[in-house]
Amino acid sequence: MNYTGQVCSGCGKLMSENEDIVVCPVCGTPQHRECWEENGECVNAARHAEKFVWQAEEAQSEPEKESPASEGQSAEVQCCVACGGENSKNALTCIHCGAPLLGGSQAQNPFGPFFNVASATNPFLYGVALDPDSEIEGAKVKDIACYVQTASSRYIPKFKDLSEKKKKVSFNWAALFFGPYWFFYRKMWKVGLIFVGILLAVELAFTGIAQDFQDLYYSYLEMDPKVVASEQIVSAFDEVVDAMLKVLPMFAIQGVLGIVAGFLADPIYKRHVIKDVKNLRQQFSENRAYEAASLKRGGTAIFIAFAAYFGYNVIYNLLLSLAALLIN
Repeated sequence: MNYTGQVCSGCGKLMSENEDIVVCPVCGTPQHRECWEENGECVNAARHAEKFVWQAEEAQSEPEKESPASEGQSAEVQCCVACGGENSKNALTCIHCGAPLLGGSQAQNPFGPFFNVASATNPFLYGVALDPDSEIEGAKVKDIACYVQTASSRYIPKFKDLSEKKKKVSFNWAALFFGPYWFFYRKMWKVGLIFVGILLAVELAFTGIAQDFQDLYYSYLEMDPKVVASEQIVSAFDEVVDAMLKVLPMFAIQGVLGIVAGFLADPIYKRHVIKDVKNLRQQFSENRAYEAASLKRGGTAIFIAFAAYFGYNVIYNLLLSLAALLIN
């Protein structure tokens, strides 16, 4: 008897023509040899006492493959690799979990090849506990995350806290230590230029005093106690101390500017982000267009920060050279 298309009572799978089938000599139940050996007997052995006899059913076939029409319908949506949710074919991020979607060809995917992996997780909303569709001052969290990008899980809760509690200050250690260059890193050019301008003005104002201190200090270090009289060494040391006291205000002002930057960085960044996000949303109402523009406009610019640092030193030295030429 041909058992092709019959259901194996042991595993529930369809039996095919080429499979090793064992037929019970008592009840006639067909089953895979693996199922017989796994049970050590017929899968219906418990029913042998009741004179059970297996009856063939109408043979079943393998499920048909999707028709071209259904394939065309599935092409209209794309499934998220992170949560399995369905999204429109043009979406860049999943509407259910926010993870980036592959969305067609490589050229259409602004996330780049780094995120074209099956295990991709959202690089922007990862770690953010807020609802992606909730708003902070009229801007959606998922839009803010797409704009902030790097460290969005840190800044979005800060933005929420600053907004809800009407706080004017927060504290940002990166802005404290890196000063104006942090603003360039976060693409806030105007604020960065203001801080750089203040620092440059302060350093230029104290250049002569700082140079005097440096000259006196190195002269003091070069004094040999075996050759120079002790009274002269003491006098030179007193001159170094006096010159150092004159330089201290410059370091104090620089320190105060760093502290001010540390306290104001987050509120300034919040206003900058939310304003830019709203403007971009007005220009690009469609999600794909907004996300592409936001990925370009937002994020960070490490090379610009380094360029600002080196540019500052170049300008400072050029101004010193120009001042020396004018004096001479």
